[in-house]
Amino acid sequence: MRALISVAILAVLCPTTVVAQAVAPPPQPLYYRGDHWTPYDPPTDFPEGVTVHIIQRGDTLWDLAQHYLGDPYLWPQIWERNPYILDSHWIYPGDPLLIDVAVQPSAAEQEVAPGDTVVSEYDEGAGLEEAAAPAEVPQPLVWVIQRVCRKSPSERFQSAREMADALTKFIELPPM
Repeated sequence: MRALISVAILAVLCPTTVVAQAVAPPPQPLYYRGDHWTPYDPPTDFPEGVTVHIIQRGDTLWDLAQHYLGDPYLWPQIWERNPYILDSHWIYPGDPLLIDVAVQPSAAEQEVAPGDTVVSEYDEGAGLEEAAAPAEVPQPLVWVIQRVCRKSPSERFQSAREMADALTKFIELPPM
């Protein structure tokens, strides 16, 4: 029985692996560059002051972003800095990676006392009342908003402000 279960599991997993390889197959052909095989043409000269990481077996852009930048979600920045890598899923040991991406420090937060008015840079300028209505709101979106706000299809919103007020009232309704 155990053998039958093992065969069934393999029968399910093997096609999944084949499909995954078919979706993102490794780049071809491989070339011998310096002392390693790679499908890419990595740079050999690097600018002064740039951190260069030589890819080791088991490295991923995710792990390298965590190590060098402190946040694994910044891996696309490393990939963008190395345009010779055509597929981020396929990096090869021996290829160099430029890691000179600087993480921008976050803006200093300021303490706000209760009762203080805080004006965001996004709040300045025209408010919703003065804002021009979009030239054309996609009809499916209008239908969804009408349905959510319990408006019949024959009723129409007169302005963007009326639509925003209706949505605000809906959000403030107690759950059904």
